[in-house]
This record gives sequence, structure tokens and C-alpha cells, in this order.
Amino acid sequence: KKTGSQPTQTVLAGAKKLTLLKDLSGFAYSFTSVDGLAENFVFDLGGHTLSGGNNAHTQVLTVGVPMTIQNGTIEYTSNNTKYGAVQTLADVTFGSDLVVRGGKGYGVWTEGYGRTLTVNGTVQTEGEGGCAITGNGASVGGNVAECNIVVNDGAKIEAPNGIGIYHPQRGTVTVKGGEITGSTGVQLCAGE
Repeated sequence: KKTGSQPTQTVLAGAKKLTLLKDLSGFAYSFTSVDGLAENFVFDLGGHTLSGGNNAHTQVLTVGVPMTIQNGTIEYTSNNTKYGAVQTLADVTFGSDLVVRGGKGYGVWTEGYGRTLTVNGTVQTEGEGGCAITGNGASVGGNVAECNIVVNDGAKIEAPNGIGIYHPQRGTVTVKGGEITGSTGVQLCAGE
């Protein structure tokens, strides 16, 4: 919610599910300081699109609390290639009916700090040399404690002009199935 020039917070303590009732665009959204969400919290897009990045210098959605995101589309619409659709800082699962479109930026930036991104749906980027799923690190693990990525059967990771999964940090990339396409499918610079 936003009132006047000051944003207001919606209290979600104890909530099990949040469902969008319409398309939302033009803002950056975050779940980073919500205490007391129910275990197995679900962010249901309700078949709608959450989009942003037109003028923002940030990703569309930042997720810092464990959750499943499902049933809709998250889309980054800016030409700024330094940002993208989703940044994860917690255990996050993408449902099979979720599409994450990074546009000219990344689809997902993982900074899990020992957390796991599980992909059952679609993650895309159109950026020249961009990454559908990327992270932050260096050949010796960088500044991220560990970030794990699991790609399940039915998932689609698409980067026709770049890298499907770029993993420059400690952690494990597990491909159980699905399709990964790009100039490079998986570039593992650190981890297993």
C-alpha cells in the first residue's frame, strides 16, 4: 500500500497466504522484514502479473523470508541490465505455474546465505550475455556463505543470448530434470 508520499506496511504476521487480486506494476516489492509468517507461506499471484523496473534501480521483488511463489508472472521491464525480476535471500520455491521474466536483466539473483532456490516453473532472460539465474561470488566462494539451486523436472531455465545458470558462489546446483537453454547452459565457477 502507499499513502501520500509515505509507503505503509501491511501486517502479515501469522499469515499463511497472500493472493494478488489484480496486476500490479511500476514498483519494487519486498518481503524482507516480515516476522511471524506461517511456515510454508505462499505468495499466490492469482494468475496476475507483478511487474516493475521501468524507472527503478532495483529488482521487481526481493524475498528475504521463506516462501513459495506461484500462479502468475513476475516481469522486469527496464532496459537497465544491472537489475532484474527477483532477488532471493531465503529458501524460496517457484511453483510450476510461475513465470519469471528478467527482460534485459536477470531472472533471479540468488544471495541465499545458506538458503535454497527451488525452481519448478520458468525463469527467463532476454539480455545479451545475461543470466536467467545468477549469484554473487568469486572463484573461492565470494561473499555469500552458500547458495543452493535445485531445478526440478518440468522447470524451464531460458537465456537464449546468455547463461541459463551462473553459479559463482559456494553451494550446490542440483539438476533433477527440466530444460536449461542458453549460449551456456550452466556455468559453475564455484560450489558443486
